[in-house]
Amino acid sequence: IVIIGAGDGSNEILDLLTSNYKNFTIKKTTKNKINFKLYDKFLISLGDPQKRAKIFSSLSKYNSKLMKLIDKRAYVSTFSKIGKGTIIFPNTTIGYNVKIGRNCYIGANCSIGHDVLIGDHCVLAPGTLIGGSTKIGSKSFLSLGSTITPYLKIGSNTKISAREVLYKDLPPNSTFIGSRILKN
Repeated sequence: IVIIGAGDGSNEILDLLTSNYKNFTIKKTTKNKINFKLYDKFLISLGDPQKRAKIFSSLSKYNSKLMKLIDKRAYVSTFSKIGKGTIIFPNTTIGYNVKIGRNCYIGANCSIGHDVLIGDHCVLAPGTLIGGSTKIGSKSFLSLGSTITPYLKIGSNTKISAREVLYKDLPPNSTFIGSRILKN
C-alpha cells in the first residue's frame, strides 16, 4: 500500500490502516517519483480536491488500484455506494441511499443524511454535517464543522469555510465564507 501525500493526512491514514488491518508493511520514502508498476494499492492523503483529482488521473493512466478505506468504526448504510479511492474516517455516519464519488476524503465525525449525492474528489473535513437529499459537485471542499441543510445543490469546485451553516444553493466555482457567497 502506498500513501501519496505527506504530513498529517498520511499519518491519519496510517492510523486507520493499523487499526483496521493486521498484516501490511510500512515503507516510508522521501522520493517524489514513484514507479506505479511496483505497487498494487494506493491511497491519496491530500486534502486539496484539485490535487487529489490530478493524482487520481495520473494513477488511472497506469491502471493503478486506488484502495477504498472505510474505518470499522464508521457506519455506512448497506444501500449506499462508495466510489473507489474514497477514505472514510471513524465515527462517520452515512445514511440510506447515499452515493459518494471516487477519491473522496470524508473526515471523522461527519454525518451524511439520506439520498445525498457527492461528486468525485470531494473533501469533507471532520465534523461536517450534510442534510438529506443534497447534491455536492465534484472537487468541492467543506471545511471543519460545516453544516449543509437538506435539499441543497452545491456546485463543483466550491469551498465552504469552517463552521458555516449553508441554507441556500451554492453556484459552481464559489466560496461561502462569513455567510457570504464569493465567486472564485
